[in-house]
Amino acid sequence: MLTYSLHGVTLESRFVFQNRLVPMEGRPDLVFTCCIGPLPPPPEELLWPRDGPGDITLYRTSDATVLRFADISCFALRAGRIDACLARREQLHLVEIQLFGMVLALWLEQRGVPVLHGAAVAPGDRAVAFLGSGGAGKTSMTASFLQVGAGLLTEDLLALEPTPGAVLAHPGHPQLRMWPDGARHFLRRSDGLAIVHPAFAKLRVPIGEPMIGELASRPLPLGAVYILERQAAGTGPSITPVAAGEALIALVRHSFVPELIQATAQAGPRFSTLAEIARCVPVFRLQYPDGLQRLPDTRRAILDHLEGLPRATYGDRSNQISRQYG
Repeated sequence: MLTYSLHGVTLESRFVFQNRLVPMEGRPDLVFTCCIGPLPPPPEELLWPRDGPGDITLYRTSDATVLRFADISCFALRAGRIDACLARREQLHLVEIQLFGMVLALWLEQRGVPVLHGAAVAPGDRAVAFLGSGGAGKTSMTASFLQVGAGLLTEDLLALEPTPGAVLAHPGHPQLRMWPDGARHFLRRSDGLAIVHPAFAKLRVPIGEPMIGELASRPLPLGAVYILERQAAGTGPSITPVAAGEALIALVRHSFVPELIQATAQAGPRFSTLAEIARCVPVFRLQYPDGLQRLPDTRRAILDHLEGLPRATYGDRSNQISRQYG
């Protein structure tokens, strides 16, 4: 059994991960197992989707929540463990994609940890988060910051922890996922990198020497959230504040597994937590020019903007909500 740290969780497993993880010592919060063989029959209690099983289906048993990916795999989520079953060994690469995406996000949410679909970097002693739809440029923006010495917190799954003084963003695992053109731009190469999924060209980029950047060593207070919107190449970067109500809608929209949260009756208390995060952490709309070569200008605009922001604080009412959610 090996032990790793990611998203504020100590994970223990015998599974041989292809993703780069941070080893650590300590009592595990989560044990992960995986077997290969026939999938167990679906449980009787269907949670989502309500109109019947689909490619992704959520069930409940007497002691677990079960997330099933068609006839490929299923994951049973319990308080201190996740047990996976994979139907065919040749699809082993899918286990980590599913585990470190929807499965872990749902497990964290069930433990009271809000999870957003976003990236975060540490250009100093506080975190900066990037949200946006697919193709908004979260990974490219993240890599641009890593080029100038910022630490990586996460690229995909952003776990937040309300604490007495701040909302903390937790480090994930030391890896980016880039398309070949992005790898060639930031690394000056794309050869020798493993692909994430055989059907796609996206590559695994390890963080650290000799590649790019380094992983932040600890959770950091979230200083600001930027919602990315690419514009025509001829325009300059523009940063405008988002009102708390609209910011809350953005946080809900960019949640990692919103439908599954709703199905497990976590949505109510979680909504209160996100509302308080939106009130305490400033959220901005960042419209910036398309093109990798224009990213340094946008990065400088963000850093200048961040310097002028006060430190976000998370008050006593937030802690009360967080304890209720947890």
